[in-house]
Amino acid sequence: MKGSAKPATSKKKTKKETVKVVPEVVASEKPTPKPINNTYIVIALVVVVLLGAGLMLKNQLIVATVNGQAITRWTLISELEKQGGKQTLESLVTKSLIAQEAVKENITVSEDEVNVELAKIEKSVADSGQNFEELLTAQGLSRADLAEQIRIQKLLEKLAGKDVKITDAEVDKYMTDNADSLPESTEPAKLRAQIKESLLQDKISQAVQAWLESVKEKADVKYFLNL
Repeated sequence: MKGSAKPATSKKKTKKETVKVVPEVVASEKPTPKPINNTYIVIALVVVVLLGAGLMLKNQLIVATVNGQAITRWTLISELEKQGGKQTLESLVTKSLIAQEAVKENITVSEDEVNVELAKIEKSVADSGQNFEELLTAQGLSRADLAEQIRIQKLLEKLAGKDVKITDAEVDKYMTDNADSLPESTEPAKLRAQIKESLLQDKISQAVQAWLESVKEKADVKYFLNL
């Protein structure tokens, strides 16, 4: 008896499966920055603004302290109104009327005109032995204040005194009427020029007063403060 046949062994090789391990990419988790709280910034800015405004308001409302007791700006203004408020208000009204009339008449005063008059005044003060700047300070004026006064005066002269003239006859009459008081040492031509200028200024002043009264009568001026 033949030996039983052995089952044929399959020589087919099993292909070994190789599995590639793909490394897992893990994203690095960075801490997310916390958003800035805008509320805190706004509050801080408001505090800074309020502090600054408080200091400004203090300077605006309080003009002095006496042993810790405040003197307010309103108290100062009230006292100033009592002392010279009416005169100051009338001056402002007059200045406004002059400015409006100058615009209507197309009349202006140049900076050169103002500077010429300013130089004359300064020279006159110096010739009298006084210090110009000290005199301004004593009057409570600055150079700019004086320049503005000169500008207004020149506008007035152009508005009210543009037709004012002095004749030779008027000069002769003045010299005859005041012969005893005229200086003998002054040259006749120079003396006549001085008299003519003096008479001209007097006549302009009269014309200015009449002009201002006329303009105020025609103007619509309303006062809302009883001074």
